[in-house]
Amino acid sequence: GIQSMKTNIQDNIEKNAIKEKGFADFNQINPDYYEPIDDFRGVRISAGLGLENEEQYDSPYVMVESSWFQRTGNKSKYCAMFTVSGESMYPTLKDGEEIIVDRSKRELAEGKIFVLNHNGSMLVKKVQFTYDGVELISDNPAYRPLKLNAEEANNLMIIGQVVRGYRDF
Repeated sequence: GIQSMKTNIQDNIEKNAIKEKGFADFNQINPDYYEPIDDFRGVRISAGLGLENEEQYDSPYVMVESSWFQRTGNKSKYCAMFTVSGESMYPTLKDGEEIIVDRSKRELAEGKIFVLNHNGSMLVKKVQFTYDGVELISDNPAYRPLKLNAEEANNLMIIGQVVRGYRDF
């Protein structure tokens, strides 16, 4: 009767929320199928020259499918969602794209994409090691690499590795 109707409506709301956004709102989900991760979409991370964020936010949550965590081996407690700002990582990451960052992965890895804080600016860049430091690479050829010597590289605050955008990394 009414309970199965409610369940049916709930399922449809969930499916539509996920289809539209790729994730579900906290109040529209079944906790058996979704896990909460920190929602830092209000924190702007630049795929350009870096954006400064004045305030720290009390992090709300966004729900992500449990099946994704099971498939990838990522843990929800370490993950957070951010929004890309700018075109420098295009076409890999698009302006306005929501990405999931694994904050347990804080060791820079060749060819991987990381969210980094460089002198107070939040960046999302691909990492390439050089003989005397690190280059932070943009996938868009219109943007030059940011070359850091060993000391500058050591001063990077590594927020985490990008593990998901519109596809898994």
